[in-house]
Amino acid sequence: MRLPLRALAIALALGLASVACDSKPPADQNPEQAAEEAPTEGTQEETPEANEESEESAQADAEGQWVRSDLYSVRFRVPTDWDIRRTEEAVSATAPDGSTTVLLAGSESDNTIQAALNDLKTEVEFKDINFDNSGLTTINGLPGTRGTGSAVIVEDDGDREIQFLGYAVRVGTQNVTMMIFSDAAMYEAQKDMIDGIAQTLTRL
Repeated sequence: MRLPLRALAIALALGLASVACDSKPPADQNPEQAAEEAPTEGTQEETPEANEESEESAQADAEGQWVRSDLYSVRFRVPTDWDIRRTEEAVSATAPDGSTTVLLAGSESDNTIQAALNDLKTEVEFKDINFDNSGLTTINGLPGTRGTGSAVIVEDDGDREIQFLGYAVRVGTQNVTMMIFSDAAMYEAQKDMIDGIAQTLTRL
């Protein structure tokens, strides 16, 4: 069973380059529209439970947003301003500037990070792929393997050099693969953030 990475490969090829273009500022609202959309004060009495939920929501916003995959029963956390995209079998999250993308998918077969890369190569044109399998690891109780590498994506407007961090972990009967791709020029500067995102991968 191949990893369902087609939509995520598109996110990798297009999301890294174009997510920033999608985030256009909203058109100015006219005063009447703004007034209609403004919440009315005093229309709802706050309860202690509501206050607690608001505090939890504010804390979550400060720490980032959880990206859930109910299909694979896992989640990971990214900054609140990242763009989340979903398919039936996969999920991706991309930074506002398009420099970094997290791809997550799964398979019932014994696939590895290298297998995920091979599947991506059928959807995105790569060249000069270098992969280092760092061996066995465990993330939040999930056993698996870890690897890093670099590659060049061939695009219409020129080649793009990237680096990536990958994890393949076992969740129940499925293998879940998380791959975090970043522009090579930005990878070292964002390495702590990238490692931090990977370490938030956990069961639901």
